[in-house]
Amino acid sequence: MKERKSAVPEASGSTAGGTKGGQLIVKLPYLHEHPKSGVLYYRRVIPGPLRPFITTGSGKPLTEIKVSLRCRAITDSGGHDRYNAAHKNAEARLTLAQKRVAKQYDRLDAPLIQYLADTFLQRHLEIDEASRWRLAPEAFPFETRQDREGDYEASRELLEEYDLPGLVEHWRDYALSYSAALGYTLDSTTEAFALLCRALGEAACNLWLTVDRRNDGAELALTSNPAASNLPLPSAGRTPVPSDGGRTFEDIALSVLDTPRLKLSETVREKVRGGLRFLRETTGLLTPAELTREKVSGFLNMLAQRPARLPKQEREMPLPELVALYEGRQDVPRLTDRSQEAYIMALNARWVDAQSEGYISKALASPFGERKFNRAGQGPKKAVGFSDEELRAYFSLPPFTEGYRPIRGRGDAIYWMPLIALFTGARPEEVAQLLVTDLFQRERDGRWLIRFTDEGVHPVKGQQSLKTAGKDTGRRAFPIPQPLVELGLLAYRQHLVDAGHTALFPLLRVKGKRGHIFPYFGEWWSSYVYENGVLKAGTGRQPFRELRHTWSTAARSSRIYREAMEYIQGHKAPGGGSSNAEYGETDGLGDQIDDLRFRVDILKLVKPWQPPE
Repeated sequence: MKERKSAVPEASGSTAGGTKGGQLIVKLPYLHEHPKSGVLYYRRVIPGPLRPFITTGSGKPLTEIKVSLRCRAITDSGGHDRYNAAHKNAEARLTLAQKRVAKQYDRLDAPLIQYLADTFLQRHLEIDEASRWRLAPEAFPFETRQDREGDYEASRELLEEYDLPGLVEHWRDYALSYSAALGYTLDSTTEAFALLCRALGEAACNLWLTVDRRNDGAELALTSNPAASNLPLPSAGRTPVPSDGGRTFEDIALSVLDTPRLKLSETVREKVRGGLRFLRETTGLLTPAELTREKVSGFLNMLAQRPARLPKQEREMPLPELVALYEGRQDVPRLTDRSQEAYIMALNARWVDAQSEGYISKALASPFGERKFNRAGQGPKKAVGFSDEELRAYFSLPPFTEGYRPIRGRGDAIYWMPLIALFTGARPEEVAQLLVTDLFQRERDGRWLIRFTDEGVHPVKGQQSLKTAGKDTGRRAFPIPQPLVELGLLAYRQHLVDAGHTALFPLLRVKGKRGHIFPYFGEWWSSYVYENGVLKAGTGRQPFRELRHTWSTAARSSRIYREAMEYIQGHKAPGGGSSNAEYGETDGLGDQIDDLRFRVDILKLVKPWQPPE
């Protein structure tokens, strides 16, 4: 595509390439025209070394910066302004990328801190003086502060409390833009930058007090800035200092996740990775210094609009695209405040970990902390399980009554996994990862037991896992419920042994980043239950997980005491924290499974298992 030559009025001030019809013909750099639509856009190729530091919302390196100007002539309303804005933005992104490639910032020493603080005070006093004489103030290259009283109150309080992180949080964004306007590029992760923010806070207090004294009639002469005349300019060879290597917060957070000493669970890791992905899609890849509270607020506002449930083909779409796709859809449930809070808490915790590990300066306050979420009216999460009618409909489906075995039902997993979950109250992944050897006979009486553990090795998944492994709880073994025996579970086990299988459900495979195997079956099973009208899609009901809740309801009705319920379901260490929980064996708690009764007679609905022909 060729660059566009556009006719603009002579007052534009652009470099002329000739005249035509009383107008100047100018050649604006990086201006292009779409060959079909004729729409103008700003297009600029990014040099190869800078591409890793200029990325899309999803973190993919850009090869060019391309912005539509939404016009077909540069003289159209707003066209030239949009071009200038796009050019300014591109210049800023390229300059920052060049700094990151060089891994260099201007050295922020005591003279420069004093110069920046003094200049801030002097220039704002000059603006006040001009306004008193009703004169137009001198134009300065940096943005001036408007809420002087607010700066004074906030800075005075933070200074009195010796709150350096608070001063950094209040002044960071302005300190960066202000110093950049004066020609300095600073590393905001250093202790020196924190001292600059303190100096600006002190200057803001002096500014307000001086103006206040003037308002009371005191005659105060403006003073010059003695530090300015002797201070070398950035271009005159100030000594550059290494930065933190330009590491982004995402890179640092992932390093924290890989720290074995922290022993973070897979659930936490998944939440952090999800939060980092949504953050990257919203703000791009930013260093800790660039990740301001304002940008995190924008990220949270975007996250709040993400649909709670998505079809498979939309789950990998970038967050901004999803929000645009579902904009205005009042019928689509969005992420709950609880889910949003879980993401922000996970990211905030990793920020704190990174500071403890020395990856982020402690002078930088976390932009994720102290966020408010409206949880009013949500109340505790209700999980009551299936009603009697729903349970009858569930186990009247063809897999249980007609031997229906579709390919995505993964063989006999479609039959046994829901039944085992119902009668044991186990979690979905605990059922999916069972081994043939997890059904075994007790030595003292020969009774068959079922075991849920993280000690075995699955032929596909590898090491078994438990949700409560980090608390050293969840391992348990108890008698196989009699209904499962009557339906043929032991015969099914022998069938697998004869076939040489070691997994109880040999057709399951790993799916997803967490390395679990239940989703390989569970996602399809949920759709199958919805499609057959047992539950309604979009209501938040979980076709497999709620079997565990149904077990809890039945156990209470069967008067299985709480300690036994906790043990059988692997919730926590029996005893609820009592010292008695540390004494004696807990295996006997599992024998309470014999007392379990459901109001619905499952054996009258489900046909016993038959080996495949």
